[in-house]
Amino acid sequence: LGFWSPSPLQGFIHQFPSPPFTPSSDSILWFEALCVAAALDFAASLDHPPSRLAVFTDNLNTVQIFDSLRAESTYNPILFFCCDILLHSPISLRVYHIPGECNIVADALSRSLFGVAAYYQPRLKLHVFTPPPLS
Repeated sequence: LGFWSPSPLQGFIHQFPSPPFTPSSDSILWFEALCVAAALDFAASLDHPPSRLAVFTDNLNTVQIFDSLRAESTYNPILFFCCDILLHSPISLRVYHIPGECNIVADALSRSLFGVAAYYQPRLKLHVFTPPPLS
């Protein structure tokens, strides 16, 4: 998992946690949605949270579940976690689609290609993050 914030040039990485189901071809959606939740959690934890947060992902299904707030029950804990943050913070979240090749830094972080991320953002500071707790 990986995401980054262009301001203040911070990247966040985590080795894949275990999904709450048997991994399959749908696992990527769970990981992508969890990464959006982690980015939202990070933004909400700032001393001065933004009023608007744009998250870019190369997964159209992730865009769809955050746009509609509808998904299979497996993804509900992630959506509930995000909704709770949005209800208790000033943040308005929008998730947009962007091809992976246009989101080079995030794509590199999610693939543990830290040299590539550093090439495109030399001052990027990397941090290990723990995915948000989902209940």
